[in-house]
Formats: sequence, structure tokens, C-alpha cells
Amino acid sequence: LQGPQSPVALLPSKLECPGGNASWEKVEVKNNARICKGQKNICNQTAQMSWDCPENSFCSPYGPGFFECSCLHNFYGYKCMRQGEFPIVKVLGILTGSTVVVSSLLWFTQRRKAKNI
Repeated sequence: LQGPQSPVALLPSKLECPGGNASWEKVEVKNNARICKGQKNICNQTAQMSWDCPENSFCSPYGPGFFECSCLHNFYGYKCMRQGEFPIVKVLGILTGSTVVVSSLLWFTQRRKAKNI
């Protein structure tokens, strides 16, 4: 139920449309079937509560009745508050270095306890 096409949901008449009937442009009940047509963009609804995404982010629909806040280009992290690129080289360098140090320390301290066969 995501994407640029206009989705249609066909359900038993006793069930509500996904996200509630208010999340759809047109809801019909015909022959014991509920037909939900035209998913509404929850980010652009002015009559209801506005969904505010944090600064440096934008709202995009994420299924019927749901939305997602995505960070703008060059922002990342909690509430898109960090600017620049994620420091992947630094993070991986620190993790690799600490793993080598701890592994070496354990290998040197524990190999004297190994028995020769």
C-alpha cells in the first residue's frame, strides 16, 4: 500500500480500511465487501493534527495512516541534529583497533595456560 500508484484495498465489510476509514479518499461497501480507494497523504492534511517532523527533516507517507520523518541531505542521527556525513571510518577504525588490542591481550595472557599435546 505504498508507492505512487493509487492503492485499492478490498476487505470484508465488517473490517475498517487499513489506517482507519479517514486515511482513504473514498470508502464504499458493496456486496459484503469494503473497498478503500485513494490513500490520503497524512503529511498534507491541514484539517487534522499536523505531524511535525524535527528540524532538518521532512515528512513522507509510510502506508495508510502512517508517516515517516527522513533526514535532509547531509544530516543524520537522533532528530537529524548532526550535520555532515556519518564518521564510518572513525567508528570502524576504533572498533577494529580495540578488537585487535583486546584479542592480543587475551591471547598473550591465556596462551600460557594452554597444554601441549
